[in-house]
Amino acid sequence: MIFRMIYNVCLPLYVFFVVLSSSVLGKAIYVPLLSGLGILLVLSIFIDQHQPDRVVLFTLLQLILLFAFHLVSRLDWCFLLYILLLYRVLLQVRSVSRSVILSCVFISVYTVARFTYTNPSIEHILITGSDYLAGISLALFIQHILTSEKTMNLTKERRNREEFEFEAEKNRVLGELAAGMVHEIRNPLTSIRGFLQLSKANGYSIEPWYDLIYAEVSRLNELTIEYLQISKPSEVPAKRQNLHDSLIRVVALTEAEAQKMGHRIVYEEFDPELTVPVSQEKLIQVFMNLIKNAMEAMPEQGTITIQMTQVADMAVVIVKDTGTGVQSTDRQRIFSPYYTTKNNGTGLGLYICHKIIVDHGGTMSVSGKQGEGATFTTRIPLFIDKG
Repeated sequence: MIFRMIYNVCLPLYVFFVVLSSSVLGKAIYVPLLSGLGILLVLSIFIDQHQPDRVVLFTLLQLILLFAFHLVSRLDWCFLLYILLLYRVLLQVRSVSRSVILSCVFISVYTVARFTYTNPSIEHILITGSDYLAGISLALFIQHILTSEKTMNLTKERRNREEFEFEAEKNRVLGELAAGMVHEIRNPLTSIRGFLQLSKANGYSIEPWYDLIYAEVSRLNELTIEYLQISKPSEVPAKRQNLHDSLIRVVALTEAEAQKMGHRIVYEEFDPELTVPVSQEKLIQVFMNLIKNAMEAMPEQGTITIQMTQVADMAVVIVKDTGTGVQSTDRQRIFSPYYTTKNNGTGLGLYICHKIIVDHGGTMSVSGKQGEGATFTTRIPLFIDKG
């Protein structure tokens, strides 16, 4: 708005002021010619604003008209017109060297016109030096403004991009959490369904499985609370948990489903004294997923073998199946979110298991060739009593 006022209002008024002053002071060579040149100069600037593709042509035309206007007016006051015209040009330049060169060209044109009506002297030479310094200073100052504006724009763009990426990441995480919640809730529901099917075969009596069903319902509730409170994460306290007891619980929860599918679960080579700083619910969540995956990986009747031992200061749990195995390409991505080889899989089960173990300082790996079954090895640091 201010820029338009300068060139649409102030500049025409200043041209009129120079014409009037040159006429009153008797400096003008020919007033009608001076007036005509002034009108052409103002019109060229008005037209220039609507011809952005012809900047160079109009700049050259305006400089010629201004030079002629200056020659006829014979007034040093035309210096401001050169500066205003130079300012418009410098706003289009993105190079310090070019800006300085253009400034020197404009000042040189002004100086040539001025020396046509003044006698060269030391004073005029010093004034010329001052004019050049003023033009160069203007060029550098404008380049500084343009550079600062560019930096601000880049900063703003980066901030907008970061905000966009943050929103995209937040939506991705929310989707991941929602899918993870569905995946994790599916496991206890499957167990409850298995127990209900067994109760149907036993006259609809759930008494033998009441405690297990109740525990699974409780775990459903805890999973729901966990995901609802995920926006306020808190550190999980390092509770001392007997690993053997957790694995016994997992076997009890999955055995019914395994029998239904024609599989066997064999729990061997265990150390009942090993304790780890992971809550039982987390342990159950991890090994339930591993056993469920093992059952689904065996299209025919198979065996799932669970082994638990100690290696150095780590508790090691091995879950091995006799299924189709894992391809080498899948082993590299099997713990990545949303990566799955199942038609109805979410790709979050192993990702969540891996994350739980890693968050507690452990590791999880998979081995086994295709067609020879898969072996998942989980290493968890043993509980260290600091008391």
